[in-house]
Amino acid sequence: MKSIIPSADNPQPLRICALLFDKLAQDDVLYCHWKSNGNLHESLSGQTDLDLLISEECRENFNAILAGLCFKRLLSPPEKQFPGMEDYLGFDKETGKLCHLHVHYNLILGHKYVKDLHLPIEDFVLANRRNIYGVYVPSAEVELLLLVIRANLKSDLLGLLSGITRKDSFLFPKSIFKEFELLLRDYKKDIFERIVSESDLSLSPSVLSRFIEKIS
Repeated sequence: MKSIIPSADNPQPLRICALLFDKLAQDDVLYCHWKSNGNLHESLSGQTDLDLLISEECRENFNAILAGLCFKRLLSPPEKQFPGMEDYLGFDKETGKLCHLHVHYNLILGHKYVKDLHLPIEDFVLANRRNIYGVYVPSAEVELLLLVIRANLKSDLLGLLSGITRKDSFLFPKSIFKEFELLLRDYKKDIFERIVSESDLSLSPSVLSRFIEKIS
């Protein structure tokens, strides 16, 4: 893994995370960390969870890697179990910290407090990746598309009315705006509109571009 220069904002990755991503690269596992990559350094240092999208074709190889690194499968309560999603915990011996993996074979998203939508573009996301910190993540345009969908799923009428009536209120959580801010530094409008079209989702590239312009 390409090292992150340690600082107050960029803590050193956990060794178990470095070993995991090195092994994924060595064994040609097709994956990406598919959301919230502005905080990737925090996830790699065990401060937040890692959300990995794994190609279904690589599931067996991926599970063997996890077993070799002594990751343990977690079973959530039945109401929080979803098809194509699994949770694992790994223990970093050097620091005593835990690495929590949310493993996605399907892109399952949802409205506030519930996950009820399968976004059937896993292969498309995995075909449009870039590498930061030695970890594959979606291209800025693909991650931005996913963020637009995630943000709107988490909005509701109460939040909309609050945003209209109160100047200090926001339709989306501030963390979502932070993600927009970081991605908008890297994305290109023409590539974004092409990505929306090529995704085969029933979304208008021009409408999404206007939404992005208003966000920025």
